[in-house]
Amino acid sequence: MPPSVLSMADMPHTPFDLKLIPEAYQFLFRVSLFHDKEAGDRYADSVFPLRMFRAPSSVPRDPIPVPTQIPRGTGTNEEAWRGGLESLVADSGAFWGGKGCAKMRAVDLYPIDIEGLLDCIPNVKQCGGDNRDAAYFSDYDASYTLQPEGNSSFLLVTGVNHNASGKATYANVVVETAPQDDGVFNATCNGRVGVDSNKFDGTAAAVAPDLADPDMYFAFAVSRDCDGLRALAGDAAGLGCLELSADMVSGDDPLRVVTRAYLEKATATGPSYQELVWPVVSEFLCQ
Repeated sequence: MPPSVLSMADMPHTPFDLKLIPEAYQFLFRVSLFHDKEAGDRYADSVFPLRMFRAPSSVPRDPIPVPTQIPRGTGTNEEAWRGGLESLVADSGAFWGGKGCAKMRAVDLYPIDIEGLLDCIPNVKQCGGDNRDAAYFSDYDASYTLQPEGNSSFLLVTGVNHNASGKATYANVVVETAPQDDGVFNATCNGRVGVDSNKFDGTAAAVAPDLADPDMYFAFAVSRDCDGLRALAGDAAGLGCLELSADMVSGDDPLRVVTRAYLEKATATGPSYQELVWPVVSEFLCQ
C-alpha cells in the first residue's frame, strides 16, 4: 500500500484506554459530495478491513502528542442576514398562500449537542463521537408527517446559506425518520433524502422573488411529488424540492429535518452555533 493513501488519526492516550476495551471503538468515515458518481458508488460498495496492531510490552512507549483542539468561533456572525431570513419565511408563506396552501406552523431548528466525546469515552457510554467538524441543527421537539401522496401537505426548509456568509465550506439539508429512542447517535442516523449546498443558489428567489440578496439564503420543499409541486408553483423557476415517495417513508412515519454547516474556512473546524442564524421549517397544508 503506497504511503500516499495512508493518513494518521491521532487517538489521545487519555481518555482512551485501548488495553481495557479495544473492541468498543469504531472508526466512522463520512465522505461527501462525490464529483464522480460512478467512482463514489464503487467506493461505497467497497469493503475496507480494519486491523489493530499492538506493540510488545517490551517496546518503550512514546505517545504521539495530543493535537490542540481548535475552538469554534471567530467573532464574526450572520446577524446581518437574520432579517432577511425572517423576510424569506414570511414571503414564502405568502407565496404558497397565493397557491392555496396555508402555513400551519413554523419551527425554529436548534443545535444538536453531539460533542460529548470527552465524557462518553472514559465513561463507556454511547455517543455520536463526532469530530466537531460541523454545526448540526434539528427539531427535537417537533415531528412532521406527509400525506401518503400528492401535495396536500409539504414542508419548506429555509435558512442562511452559510457558505455564502463565509461561516462554512459546505452545508446540507437532510430529511430523516425520527428516532425511536433518545440516543444522541440515533438522532442523526436515519437519513432518507438530502441536498448539499452546491444546489442552494436560486432556491430562495423561487419562493421570495423580492428578497434582497437571495443567494445568501436557501429554501427547499419536502414533498411527495416534486413535479406536481413545481406545477402548482407555476412560474417559480429554480424551486428546490426533496421528494419523499411513499416507498421511502410511509404516511405514518414521523419526520424530522437536520441541517449541517461544515468547516468554517477561518478555523477548519465547525462554526460556533452562537455565530450562525438558525434555520426554520414551515409546514404547509394545501386545499
